[in-house]
Amino acid sequence: MSSDYRIDTEKIFGQHPFAREILDRLNAAGYEAVLIGGVVRDGVWALLDPSIGFSPHEVDIATSALPQEVRRLFRDRPIVGVGEEFGVLVIAAPDSQQYEVATFRTEGEYDGRWPGKIDLVRDLSGDVNRRDLTINGLAATGDGKVIDLVGGIEDLKAGLIRAIGDPQVRFAEDYLRMLRTIRFACRIGGRIDPATAEAIAVNAAKIESISWERICDEILRTLATPASARGIELLDQLGLLPHILPEVTAMKGVPQPEEYHPEGDVHVHTLLAMRIADRFVFDPIVKMAILLHDIGKPKALARNDGVNMGGHDAIGARMTRKIGTRLRMSRHDIARLVF
Repeated sequence: MSSDYRIDTEKIFGQHPFAREILDRLNAAGYEAVLIGGVVRDGVWALLDPSIGFSPHEVDIATSALPQEVRRLFRDRPIVGVGEEFGVLVIAAPDSQQYEVATFRTEGEYDGRWPGKIDLVRDLSGDVNRRDLTINGLAATGDGKVIDLVGGIEDLKAGLIRAIGDPQVRFAEDYLRMLRTIRFACRIGGRIDPATAEAIAVNAAKIESISWERICDEILRTLATPASARGIELLDQLGLLPHILPEVTAMKGVPQPEEYHPEGDVHVHTLLAMRIADRFVFDPIVKMAILLHDIGKPKALARNDGVNMGGHDAIGARMTRKIGTRLRMSRHDIARLVF
């Protein structure tokens, strides 16, 4: 349903002028066309908390028009059918920007990663209800009026991260959504809805069905937030950490000399270092280096018969290189981690 909120479309179209043209052409031809997803979420968030600012980097458009109908309306522009079987086209604007235009769709027959069945539909509600989180299910008309069919505005107000519909179903559609849930909790400084958190805990082991490239991307996005330490805590609390970074889990309970580390064991020390870094470090690779800086200590302590942790730096460097390789990171980023 329409809400009383109206996002700043002048700022959106100021940075992405052809988006207005796309919406106008589709609407003039009798099709529904809306801004969808992140740009609307961030626009509403900026209305609720003006201190965060609003800089729309990407604009996604969803429409009731089928791909062939979109092509007919934009015969004057280059179009790439990057995912046309999913109803997704990319339109090249005169200023060389590219805009993703997707037909409303429903999905089914998932394997935990991708849908096996796609149905293009004419109504927005079906499209919104296939999305992951309520805060990501917001849409807006060309004049900025926000359409909220899933309670996303109230959840943003409350700082609540909640799956749309049944969280068990939402995560079974793509288990990467479990990591996305944690990322958004860190990004907006919110809490995870109990039913959503429980579904993550129940399905945590299934994150192993997701490619390491996708997992790495979500880890880095979480580390780029100003609450990355909390992200690691949530990964641990909800049972995901042993499946993606068991080397970090292994630091739990590993003692350190109290005269040097009165804060506690290696894991506690690492989280403290990350909380400090969250105040002034924005580079996710640097944050990951901080996360991994003491991962060699458990092995060093065992190798030295529990006497000391001598050589943990060299052991940790080798382990970090292996982690970077496992996560399919670039050689450049791995080199930065191991510096």
